[in-house]
Amino acid sequence: MLPAFPNFKKIELSDRKIIEQFTQQFPPYNDFEFVSLWTYNMGEKNAFSTIYGNLVIKIHDFITGDFFYSFLGTNRIKETIAALLEKSKEDYLGDQLKLIPEVNIKSSPEVENYFSIKEDRDSFDYILSVDEIVDLKGGKYHYRRKNISRFNRHFPDHSIETLDLSKEETRQNIKELFFLWEQQKEKKRNETEIELTAIERLFDLVDVHNIMGLGIYIQNKLIGFSIYHTVQDNYAIFSFAKGDTSYKAIYEYLNHEVAKHLKTLGTVYINYEQDLGIPELREAKMSWGPVYFLKKYTIERL
Repeated sequence: MLPAFPNFKKIELSDRKIIEQFTQQFPPYNDFEFVSLWTYNMGEKNAFSTIYGNLVIKIHDFITGDFFYSFLGTNRIKETIAALLEKSKEDYLGDQLKLIPEVNIKSSPEVENYFSIKEDRDSFDYILSVDEIVDLKGGKYHYRRKNISRFNRHFPDHSIETLDLSKEETRQNIKELFFLWEQQKEKKRNETEIELTAIERLFDLVDVHNIMGLGIYIQNKLIGFSIYHTVQDNYAIFSFAKGDTSYKAIYEYLNHEVAKHLKTLGTVYINYEQDLGIPELREAKMSWGPVYFLKKYTIERL
């Protein structure tokens, strides 16, 4: 049975189909996709509910760790916002709703007369064109083409393999590469623990979701991997990618190969997720020339 607001249910694997029945009606905002809700469910405290036919989520902020409310849907928007703001205040979660999809706001533009609604640029999902990344045409991709060509010349003995994410050996290889990336970035474990745990939790979904992975190997050593999944309306969502940066242009090459694979599946767009306001990440994502954004907003009382 679906939980009805103000009651919430902690998210379990068995909730996948119920949640996806909601999300499949809308553009694939990453924060509401079941894969994201499950993998970044630290402490298994993420929860969901329904109100006026809208999906409500209670999740934590990736940066601060603080919990907050958000919702996806187009029914009785004014009443939904008012109820969630009151609930947030009662639960001492602050006076703000976060990650509110643009589709919600556009369905009821009059709500701007009642609430303070602001774009949250740090949380925009980057949408890339599969065809553009496969073809790499034009001046804006000159640098990418050059790097990919250099990778092929310098590492002619590499191989591209579909990853069997159900195998323990593959999972161990992925974690070993993650640890190497951690060292190369000079990051401490407390800085990377959330992402590492999310990757480990993603392995829980391999048998129940269309999770795919592509790996780049040299002499049987994994030097780059990308994990992704397809969703409705010819989209794919990139979840995780790591590369050994001692192999120059590993990320360009990896993204290009993943796009080629996705094109064979009929995928048109890639959700490259948000940049969280991290300058280095924003620069990297913008350099792939997003064709548009899935915008998200914060909402407060006036």
